[in-house]
Order: sequence, then C-alpha cells, then structure tokens
Amino acid sequence: MRKNRTPIITDSTFCGRINKVMSYLKNNFPQQQIIILTPIHRGFALFNEKNVQPDENYANSQGLYIKAYIDALKQAASYWAVPFIDLYSISGLFPLADAQIQYFSNKDTDKLHPNALGNYRLAKTIQYQLLALPSGFVVE
Repeated sequence: MRKNRTPIITDSTFCGRINKVMSYLKNNFPQQQIIILTPIHRGFALFNEKNVQPDENYANSQGLYIKAYIDALKQAASYWAVPFIDLYSISGLFPLADAQIQYFSNKDTDKLHPNALGNYRLAKTIQYQLLALPSGFVVE
C-alpha cells in the first residue's frame, strides 16, 4: 500500500478554499496563465477604537502568523503548477521598519496600506515578475 494524497476542496479551511478556487480555474480556464501572489508584510493600523489591526508580530485568532499563510500559498502554487509571485519577500515593502513609512498611508494610523509610492513599487515588482513568464500559449 502506498500513501495517497487528495487535495481537500472545501470552504471550511484556508487551504481548502485555495484548492477549490484553483480547481475551478484550472478546469474552466485551461489556457489562461494563473498566478498566485502573496500579500505584503502587515503593519499596524488604527482606523477607530473598534477597528485596530495589529502588525504581523501578532498571531491571529487561530494562533497563526502571516508567514503560515504565505507558506500555504507557496505550497498551493507548487501543487497546482502555477507561478508564485512572493510579494511578501521580494516587494521590498516592510512596514515594521520606520524608514519604510514613505511607502505607507500614515505613520501613526495606517502602516497596513501602501500609498501611491508603495503601490508603484508593488506594480513594478509584479511587472518584472510577469516579464519572466511565458506568454502566447494559445492552442488552436
């Protein structure tokens, strides 16, 4: 007997939802280039007293850090044979460093969302990653 793996395709887990989406995309759009991108690093944000977003040094309610989700996305890209653009690692955006505030919305209340300069940096990062991928694979 050999071990066998079957992807879990469900709405009840993060990995199950990734698999559900990837299965749908792979089966319904077989000629399209599908790419998985990661989120960037998480900085602190204070939108109001009831909406405080901690930075990535805090685990979520499941006890997981953002890196666990990055790893799950990377594993999914490998399993489903799609390119993986790791913005978490290669964007250069790191809101936990005070010098990086130039790329984020507000140094006191929103180090979570990139500003125009941060979004430009993200766009250029994605652009150069996309240039490394093949295009024009239309089978007639």
